[in-house]
Amino acid sequence: MVFLAGGFAAMEALGVSEHEVGMGIEKAGPDMAAKLAAQFEGTTPSDFDTFIVGGDFQAAFDLVDKVSGGDDEAGAYFGWLACRTRNLLRHPRFWPAVEAVAGALYEKDRLSGQSIREIITTPSEDEQAKIAAFVQRFASKEPDAPS
Repeated sequence: MVFLAGGFAAMEALGVSEHEVGMGIEKAGPDMAAKLAAQFEGTTPSDFDTFIVGGDFQAAFDLVDKVSGGDDEAGAYFGWLACRTRNLLRHPRFWPAVEAVAGALYEKDRLSGQSIREIITTPSEDEQAKIAAFVQRFASKEPDAPS
């Protein structure tokens, strides 16, 4: 999921596809897809629209392949990991942290694990305002009378 998250976050934020964010996915042109289909019996050019050529997708799939019992299981597991990663990134609770890390990466290009932890655990201005309002409301509340 770590290998996939950066590229998926960029895709979500920018509205682009895997091959446009450098995750190791390439699109085959019609001629290349036809050549590949001709080489492998029982396939069609549409089977070769995209393929993994390296990068984060390859690294993630290599790890999945090591813990899987075969191609079917590896494909299913990789599909689940990709789906789970996308769903976590899109969750309203996590997306602000994704945006904060992306903004910091835009400024610095590289971040340490400690820097990322600080970024995602520091409340946003909106969250700080909600916390302050809660504290103020709680502090002004009259203590309950003994029963």
